[in-house]
Amino acid sequence: MSYFGICGVHGVNACVHVVYLMCSILQAHGIGNDAVGIASIRGKGEVKVVKCLTPRGLLIDLPLTPKLVEELNGRTVLASTGSYTVAEKKSYRYIQPFIDCRKELFLLHDGYVENYVKYYRELKERGHKFATEVNNDVISSEVVVHMLEECIEDAINLLDALLMVCSKLGNDLRGIVVAAHRDVEDACAIAVCRDMSKVRKVAVAVDENSWAFASFRDRVLSREAALGMKVLAPVLSLMSEPTTEILRYGEAVLLTPGKLVKRCIHQDRKRVLIEW
Repeated sequence: MSYFGICGVHGVNACVHVVYLMCSILQAHGIGNDAVGIASIRGKGEVKVVKCLTPRGLLIDLPLTPKLVEELNGRTVLASTGSYTVAEKKSYRYIQPFIDCRKELFLLHDGYVENYVKYYRELKERGHKFATEVNNDVISSEVVVHMLEECIEDAINLLDALLMVCSKLGNDLRGIVVAAHRDVEDACAIAVCRDMSKVRKVAVAVDENSWAFASFRDRVLSREAALGMKVLAPVLSLMSEPTTEILRYGEAVLLTPGKLVKRCIHQDRKRVLIEW
């Protein structure tokens, strides 16, 4: 069974603590990882992305040298880690985060997209280039970042754009989606979408100077107890009076220091309704 953990930190020793969060997610379930991707966003849109394969299942295989930590230690750091088929394919192109054509949007996805082929073909006809494309097929999650690229042109903000994508994909979108824009270093949109397995959730925390989030599952391989807010333990002690919350299914939020803006996504058989 493939497993992904996604997490992010803004403001609090971001690079080091995002690695702690990844360890927290994986060690709690006793699962190693074979793919690690970290994106760090500094001021003025400067971005550093590191992708690493660790086939031995050890997070310490990630070459976090002091020089690399300094390069990655931007104000906002997003990361993805997990057990996945990328190690077998030996290709970094399959490792998250996924990036849009303009290299402005970064997306993490703990989930998948049903019927993704039709979206992929439509996007390709409109000129989008896919990093994971091999033999006219792609990783389903990459279609989400290219749809976001189109929607953000008409959106009020990143959360608005992500809600548009959720509306377009409807019940085809599963799991947790996280999006960040390189020029908005204090914001991060998260959608916890309707998921058939009902196991994917995300914990978030904000204080006046920083925010953090981490995905977790109620059960992975067996019937472990849900991690809940424990998944954020590595950073909660460093935040001053954090406001914490676990997002329910069908919720999306925009994280900024000191503020958590929430929107709801309600789905029925005919359409997706967005509550404002």
